[in-house]
Parts: sequence; C-alpha cells; structure tokens
Amino acid sequence: MQEPGTTPSALSEHIRELAICNKQLKLYNERLKPIRQKKQAICKVLGEYMETHGIKTRTLEINGEPMKLVQRQDYAPLTMGFVRNCLEDIMEDAEQIDTVMDYLREQRGVKQTVDLRGYTARGSRRMDGYESEGGGD
Repeated sequence: MQEPGTTPSALSEHIRELAICNKQLKLYNERLKPIRQKKQAICKVLGEYMETHGIKTRTLEINGEPMKLVQRQDYAPLTMGFVRNCLEDIMEDAEQIDTVMDYLREQRGVKQTVDLRGYTARGSRRMDGYESEGGGD
C-alpha cells in the first residue's frame, strides 16, 4: 500500500512545486541583495552624520516609527578550525588539542534535514540555486 501523496503523479507534482519554490527563492534573494546593500550604505551615511554632529543618541521618527542609531557587533562564525587555532595558541601538546577537538565534535549538536540537490560535475548544487562547497569545518 502506498503512502498518501506518493503516487508517481503526486511525486511529480511535488518535484515541480519544489522547482518553482527554489526558482522564486533565488529570484527574491537576487532582488534583496541590492536593497540590503543600499540600506547598509544609507545607514552608514546617516550614522556618520549623526556622530559628526553629536546627535548619535537622538531618536528619529521615520514614517511614524521611532528609530535610533545603535552599534551592532557581528561575530564571525565559531568554526572548528578557529577553535583549533585558538587552542594551538594557548596549548603546546598536540595530543591534548586533538583530545579537546574530538570532545567538541562529539558534543556538538547536529541537525539533520532533508534537501534535494542537483548533481553537477563540480559537486552538488542545492535546489535553491546556490553552489554547495561541501566538506564543512
């Protein structure tokens, strides 16, 4: 007995819908990128102006929405390579470093998801149109 929605015609429809979703996501992401860049450039100009004129603590109202200049910190991802480099800076025993790295890998939570990827000669291609580097940390 087949599961509901697993008939060949239902699977074909799901694959078609997946392709449409992936194409739409790629198009939206392409359209969002210049908007994000423009916003970032405007924020930089406004921030510099407010700082230069000593009004960086002032709240502005834009389209009825109060806004305030804030300083945000964006951290680089904490990768296993970065952790290893830091351990090598403070520890001399390579065996201890390996032990700590193994422990961290064992303790790190892993979330598994299902993704349908296209296959190319260069490797896998995610269905949202972005290349997969593969490998990981």
